[in-house]
Order: sequence, then structure tokens, then C-alpha cells
Amino acid sequence: GWFLAAQLREHLREEFSERWYASTATGEFLKGLWKYGTRKSEFEIAAMLGDSTISPEALIRHLNSLSTR
Repeated sequence: GWFLAAQLREHLREEFSERWYASTATGEFLKGLWKYGTRKSEFEIAAMLGDSTISPEALIRHLNSLSTR
């Protein structure tokens, strides 16, 4: 779950900027993503984000960025 959450966070930053949380477009994107509920697997969600798989790299980058602040 943490791996996919980090991948989603990176996707939101890339698509909607560092202030993705303040964008109404982000809300629309997330509504579209979550409308599937549990009908989509975590791998299908990753694919919808443009990732070929779920991996720890995004989480590692996030944790490293926290340690350099």
C-alpha cells in the first residue's frame, strides 16, 4: 500500500504541481481514479498512473527527501 501511495503522490506532483492538493483538477482526477472502488487491482491502478508495476522506488525517494529537509 505504501509503495502505491508514494507512486500516486509522485504522479500528482508531476501532473498537477507541488501544490496538487489545492487543485480542483486533482480532485476530478482522484474521483475518476477511485470511482472503481475495489474493482481494480493495485496493479491496474498503477497502470492507470502510467507505471508498469508497483515498486519501492517512489517511497524510497520520498523518505530520502524527508531526511534531507
